[in-house]
Amino acid sequence: MGLAQDIEDYSVPLVRSYIEQGSISAQTATTTPNAPDTKGVRAAVKEVIQNAIARTTHKYPNGSTTILMPVGFKMEELDRIHSLGDDAIRVLAEYLPDNDSLHQMLALQLLARFASDKALPVFIQFAEHSRVRSYATGMMCQYPIEKTQPVLKKLAKDTDAEVRKAAKQCLKSSNRP
Repeated sequence: MGLAQDIEDYSVPLVRSYIEQGSISAQTATTTPNAPDTKGVRAAVKEVIQNAIARTTHKYPNGSTTILMPVGFKMEELDRIHSLGDDAIRVLAEYLPDNDSLHQMLALQLLARFASDKALPVFIQFAEHSRVRSYATGMMCQYPIEKTQPVLKKLAKDTDAEVRKAAKQCLKSSNRP
């Protein structure tokens, strides 16, 4: 299966609204049929993300709260999501249109546990269209350069300086031109 087919198979179901708004092209984003157990996978992912945030949230006496960084996952949480397989990749992709950058970063951290060809198209979509584009770009360094070089070269010319920097660092770390 090629990268284009992977992108088609593992695209974000909620991206349809982006297509309708003209934010991304229909070629970039397609819908994914809901698997029968996706609802349970979605609930598990949401629970793990909420638990990670809750562990790092500090409530002050005046009632205000703050999230102490970095927010991370317990190993058993990472293993739990990884055990959900391809359905988890599809659910994590649904965080692309999320308005909360922290949710997107945490979804990418969970996705990084897969380090598979099926997860790569999701990283690419986040690098191109999310609120955490530079973070997603940097996470693509975990992949062999043969799989990411065309995208990284494109992102190295991006209008966002942080995205350019992350892409150039990945290209440089590959020890290839």
